Amino acid sequence: MLFPPIRQLQGKFMLVNGKRFSYWAESRNLDPFTAPVHEILDFLAELFQSGAAAANIRVQLAAISNFHIRVFNSSIMSHKLCKAFMRGTSLLRPPVKEPFPPWDLNLVLASLILPPFEPAASCSLKFLSWKTLFLISITSARCVSELHALCSPSIPSFSQTAFP
Repeated sequence: MLFPPIRQLQGKFMLVNGKRFSYWAESRNLDPFTAPVHEILDFLAELFQSGAAAANIRVQLAAISNFHIRVFNSSIMSHKLCKAFMRGTSLLRPPVKEPFPPWDLNLVLASLILPPFEPAASCSLKFLSWKTLFLISITSARCVSELHALCSPSIPSFSQTAFP
């Protein structure tokens, strides 16, 4: 097997993240297994203030919840204060998603002049079709972006604009 099982990787990941809280708790003379909820929230708040993303803080909370004793017969992860804190971090620091993955047009164009796309005489119909489709698409992209701008809801249309 080339890759270790997913559960084994998750276990190591949780262990590493759990150690971070353990070191933090021990530096404040707290038992990481029984630390009060407000202390856990202090730890998570420090992570947030240091610039950690909401998803990273959620991973930390999941790791803590993995070894911490249950509070009122539920895990730390499902405690109402922790849920409210996580909701707040997600609202204050929402995940940033790139609309399109970055790519290098020069690299793509350079690869189109190499096999299997060239020489055109010996190129298969499949690769020749892909190359043609890509080149037509990329040259008409300007027209597409202009059409998209006209249809975008962020640009007011005549029906949304009041005229005197």
